[in-house]
Amino acid sequence: MNRKNIDGLINVYKPKGRTSFYVVNKLKKELNVKKIGHTGTLDPLAEGVLVVCIGEATKIAGIISDSKKTYYAKILFGIETETYDMEGNVIREKECKDISKNIEDILGEFIGEINQVPPMYSAVSYKGERLYKIARRGETIERKPRKVKIYKLSFLDYKEINKYAEISLLIECSKGTYIRSLAHDIGKRIGCPAVLSYLRREKVGNFSIENSLTIDEIVRLNNNKQLNEKIIGIKDALSNFIHINVDIEDKDRIRNGQSIYLPYSKDLLKEGFGLVLCRDIPIAIGKIEKKNKNEYLFRPKRIFNI
Repeated sequence: MNRKNIDGLINVYKPKGRTSFYVVNKLKKELNVKKIGHTGTLDPLAEGVLVVCIGEATKIAGIISDSKKTYYAKILFGIETETYDMEGNVIREKECKDISKNIEDILGEFIGEINQVPPMYSAVSYKGERLYKIARRGETIERKPRKVKIYKLSFLDYKEINKYAEISLLIECSKGTYIRSLAHDIGKRIGCPAVLSYLRREKVGNFSIENSLTIDEIVRLNNNKQLNEKIIGIKDALSNFIHINVDIEDKDRIRNGQSIYLPYSKDLLKEGFGLVLCRDIPIAIGKIEKKNKNEYLFRPKRIFNI
């Protein structure tokens, strides 16, 4: 089926053991689309929400990627690996039991803005090369810490497994947070080596796991010509943006890259980014700036050709 005219997003459930690239490539072939991408990599060992953008919706991938993320995670204490998860080679072991005391107080230290060092096995670039490629050569380089934000860190469960201990957490965090590094750092604070033993992404912005579709479900819906019902339009995906309706003349100006003046409206009192529509069709996203008491200016940043 020719699906070249899709301009929207799909909330995909990425399975464990598959890369994010695999999901995008699989859907590109199954849906027969040219422009497609995701809004934030999930490691192969992780599962859960992977928001995929198709067609003109690829122009808002960065906006969705900037959204808060929610994860369900398990951290195993007693093992350290080179990748900070169960996929890497074990480099240290230690008996770690009876660590439940004060665990919630320790977790509280990680809430808020924190400095986090990306793992060597990550897609972070260093002098034009991915860190994981450098790590595979057996090399280690000093990584600069990055500021990330942990909005919530909820302790859910504790159990002991032989000589190890494992905790379950619900984490709400900013873009760029490495949960593997968080697990490693929590282990260092407690005094036990630690690895991320399980990870499931529950939410990306307004896209939740309850509404996600498996690859098989997407293929079936597409074959039955029912996929359109599950595609999220650009307007709905940007429901938290200010929505501005314009006439055809202003639409043409915006599509030519011109800014337009907007009359005063209560909706414009909060300056920021807005979505312009004409007859309910997304035209552009851009910056809203106050010029005077009665006028605002809309400067287009991304124009949609829908």
